[in-house]
Amino acid sequence: MTFDILELHRITTEGDGNKWNGAVYESSSDGKFNMEFIWDQDFQDEVERLAKD
Repeated sequence: MTFDILELHRITTEGDGNKWNGAVYESSSDGKFNMEFIWDQDFQDEVERLAKD
């Protein structure tokens, strides 16, 4: 599933459109689902800080 999420991120952020670095996925037993895409600047800052180390 990790590769699917990375592919979804690639597709939905093409052209610097919808920036997101987190998502909440909810599904129910009747097949309905909902996704919320979020931008977490604190998380992004931490990722960038760790990438420098």
